[in-house]
Amino acid sequence: MTLLQSLSLRRTHLKHLQPRLSMPQLKLGSEADIRHSAALFEQVVQNYLRRYNVLHCFWTEEDQRKMSRKRGGRMPPSPDFRVRDGHCVQLDFDPRRGGKKSATNQS
Repeated sequence: MTLLQSLSLRRTHLKHLQPRLSMPQLKLGSEADIRHSAALFEQVVQNYLRRYNVLHCFWTEEDQRKMSRKRGGRMPPSPDFRVRDGHCVQLDFDPRRGGKKSATNQS
């Protein structure tokens, strides 16, 4: 795990422990910094999924917003990426495989 990953996990864990406090109140960064960090994370994940040719197996957050608007409802909290119905994706990060990363569509 990298330092940035561990800091992100720490932020998420502390927020989970204190849900009534805002990120700035928890001294975890400004709202702007947190939004910027989240946007960068989403872009990195999207680039990874595109690189391994499995992005088409996911609904992005933007896709989910468009579907919600078509239904005329308010979009509930949703994951940044959601596996589409009928797909099963295996992401492999096993360092024992010589550092090779892969993603396959199991549908």
